[in-house]
Amino acid sequence: MRSHTTYSFFFAVCLCTGLTVDSIAQDTSFPFPSFEKITTEQGLSSNNVSAILLDKKGFLWFLTGKGLNRYDGYSFKIYDYDPTDINSLTAGYFYSLEQDKNGLLWMNSESQGIYSFNPVTGKFVNYRHDPQTINSLADDLTTGLVTDKAGNIWIATFSGLDKLDPETKTFTHFKNINHVETNQGKNYVTAISIDEDDNLWMVTATPGIDYFNTKTGKLIEHFNFGSSSTPADDWQNHPYGANPGKNGNVWIGSKTNGLYCYNTRTKSIRHFIHEINNPWSISNNGVYKVFEDHLGNCWLATDANNGTIEYYDHATGKFSHRPFDGIQHLDILEDKSDKIWIATGNGLYSSNPLHKKIESFRHDAADANSISSNTVSGILGEHSGKLLIGSVGVDYFDAELKKFSKIKLLENGKNILENNIVWNIHQDSKNIIWFATIMGLISYDPITKKHHWYKHDENDSTSLSAISCTDFIEDSKGRYWVTTWGGGFDSFDPKSGKFRSFKVHEGNNSISVNSVSDIIEDSRGMLYIGSWQGGLIRFNPDNETIKIYRHRANDPTSLSNDIVQNFLQSKNGIIWFCTLGGGVNAFDPIKEKFRAFTIKDGLCSNDVAGITADDNGNYWLGTQKGLSCFTPPKNPFDPKDSFHFRNYDKGDGLPDNKMGMFGGYKDADGKMYFGSESAGLICFNPSELKDNTYVPPVYITDFRVFYKSVTVNDADSILKSPIELTKEITLS
Repeated sequence: MRSHTTYSFFFAVCLCTGLTVDSIAQDTSFPFPSFEKITTEQGLSSNNVSAILLDKKGFLWFLTGKGLNRYDGYSFKIYDYDPTDINSLTAGYFYSLEQDKNGLLWMNSESQGIYSFNPVTGKFVNYRHDPQTINSLADDLTTGLVTDKAGNIWIATFSGLDKLDPETKTFTHFKNINHVETNQGKNYVTAISIDEDDNLWMVTATPGIDYFNTKTGKLIEHFNFGSSSTPADDWQNHPYGANPGKNGNVWIGSKTNGLYCYNTRTKSIRHFIHEINNPWSISNNGVYKVFEDHLGNCWLATDANNGTIEYYDHATGKFSHRPFDGIQHLDILEDKSDKIWIATGNGLYSSNPLHKKIESFRHDAADANSISSNTVSGILGEHSGKLLIGSVGVDYFDAELKKFSKIKLLENGKNILENNIVWNIHQDSKNIIWFATIMGLISYDPITKKHHWYKHDENDSTSLSAISCTDFIEDSKGRYWVTTWGGGFDSFDPKSGKFRSFKVHEGNNSISVNSVSDIIEDSRGMLYIGSWQGGLIRFNPDNETIKIYRHRANDPTSLSNDIVQNFLQSKNGIIWFCTLGGGVNAFDPIKEKFRAFTIKDGLCSNDVAGITADDNGNYWLGTQKGLSCFTPPKNPFDPKDSFHFRNYDKGDGLPDNKMGMFGGYKDADGKMYFGSESAGLICFNPSELKDNTYVPPVYITDFRVFYKSVTVNDADSILKSPIELTKEITLS
């Protein structure tokens, strides 16, 4: 019953006071919905996350300022400082997290050397500089590390490049690699990465980048990407780092000279810089981090306006932008399900590229071209092809430019659509557009720009029968019908401007309630009207007879709930309609028989606000818990005729789960549009929504005896290895 109360209160607030909606700024050029965020509130040991790793078993590892975190998709296991273990990981700044061919994890500390971690034993080993040992780590001050295919660990230090052989635990030092003595800090390696050919890319205190062969231990080439030719100026112009991608690509971000892409196969160089008059260029010439995904597109961080995340689509050559704080110590990873993970100084963020297919548009108080409100109800594509969006006011939506422009209808210098909630929008056979609003019925001629506002007048029985108009229809014989909230429904003569009401009365042939919503004409010319707590109303416009269908508790062939709204008629004459509390109903108007489809059948919510068909014969339902899609069975009254609901929610990329009242809309290209209660306009092409077919590995991650977790390091533990690696347990 809570959902019913939500809609009822929502309607009451709108009718009495108008609707106030908080604005949420969003850059509509970015092709993905809002990032999901994980912080200490979800179990992360620290919000300061410096590195991400996907291990060979499918676990995600996050290196933070307060420990190493393993994530199984549901919970975290934390490995941090142990005062009884001198090798345990201490708090501090870390920059890299890698896994070698033997399964060990490696990480570097800013000032305490490097660590290895064995996931089997749960133990760390700390490698430090020892002035008495020539084959120890060259410097405890490190900036990064990588692993090569042979199992060696390469470490960037303040004193040069080191290679660790994990078998012998000895370090080999490489200094003066490019043999150009340009400053005292020539051995200082500020960043390190390794490409798909096992060669290193190092940013050094010597201006530029060294390209280094790990097999020969020799410099391949030195590049001056993003660097000054004057060493003293280099820290104002230096490259941030090199980020190897696919097929020979190496992406190099610089501090002031934009983004470079060098290809090791073709030796070609591409250079991307900010162009003032090109909104699709990179937004700033300071490029901090670059990651190339499996499709060859790039995710990168720039210094623009305190930080942005950019998405580069290699097919179009366009950069999309989104404000993003905390890019200074950022790491990016793509998991096996193609989900993007971003580590920052204020938590973890993730984005699923599959969700790119679902767009949303929110109100932005700072953007005159944004939608008028985040609460969207009526949607219509007018005959000219323009899309009209009803919310608090009406907008024209340019789908190509992704911009909204407000329609203004002035009376006495005031826009009558301002602060006027528009429930439904229709266009008649004469191309006149009709707005069913909270403050009456409005006609609008898009050619002449003339309008007329029809309002309720208590002293005029031929006026609109209530203050608020909920829906409008022109039937197959050219007659006009209007539904209202509180005044029943009206027949309407646009020539005379007069209304004739059909309200509740004590005699025969009465409607059930005066608060009615959507209206539809079926293929036989009958009108069906939804109501609030009054069931389904059938009206014959030729003889003006009325029949009421109500819910009967012990009759499964009756409608499932008396709150009825939004209709769709199938080709075989079956009428589908939505209820609040009873799911979606199929109605056979000949046999006068109903069948309900609810959460028991797989529907995501029994509170259904709207229904729309796509070009593939599927029906889409807007509910209080997301969208449900199903293919209507040929005979919905045959229990043997199977069907399946595919439900979509925020986890699939919806900006919000609560869909708006009065349904959705499909345009001529097959694109679907749905309004939401508080997240603006949602649109997508159903044919582009593909399910993620990746099946993750399954592990047991916790084992308890008498409600206490057992680990391999416990005294007298029955586990010989971590539970996720244990094949069998013998209990006595």
